[in-house]
Amino acid sequence: MKHINKLISCALLVMCSPACFAQMYLNEQGRGEALLFPFYSAQNGNTTTVSISNTTSDAKAVSISIHEAKNGMQVLDFNAYLAPNDSFDFVIAPTTGGGAEIRTVDDTCTVPRIPDRGPYRAQPFFSRLYSNDDDTSIGRTEVGSITIIEMGQIAPNYSLGSIFLDVVQGAQGISSSCDDLVG
Repeated sequence: MKHINKLISCALLVMCSPACFAQMYLNEQGRGEALLFPFYSAQNGNTTTVSISNTTSDAKAVSISIHEAKNGMQVLDFNAYLAPNDSFDFVIAPTTGGGAEIRTVDDTCTVPRIPDRGPYRAQPFFSRLYSNDDDTSIGRTEVGSITIIEMGQIAPNYSLGSIFLDVVQGAQGISSSCDDLVG
């Protein structure tokens, strides 16, 4: 019986393989549109540093979703808007009350906006999506994964592209009017 189960498992794997590969897409430059960071940790005073770079001459909008490790529940989700040849740097760090938060000194526009907290901007992670689990502790947010998906890019030669670039770059290359991105 074990031999038959192994044969069935192998057959299913072979049948699934072409479909699984079809789900992966690379654009014409050979670059993917998704980044998966399988592990972050803010346990025991650790911090995880993340840097997302836009190496193109077009502005980009990316979705950043952070999930806790126990059940993969989302603990933070926001969009970041990167100017051409820009980067967005942040850390995931422990909070004083337990749990984790995102911290950044970067001026990249985010929606919702990451609130100012003195010398940096910070947003504690939420536990509301797993509030009905047996373990509802905020400590679950100290370990998890990050998914970043490119939502789109805007070339400056489009009429809306120049308006978007004015928002994400500002007058001196500094994001000054991020509130204009919220409708």
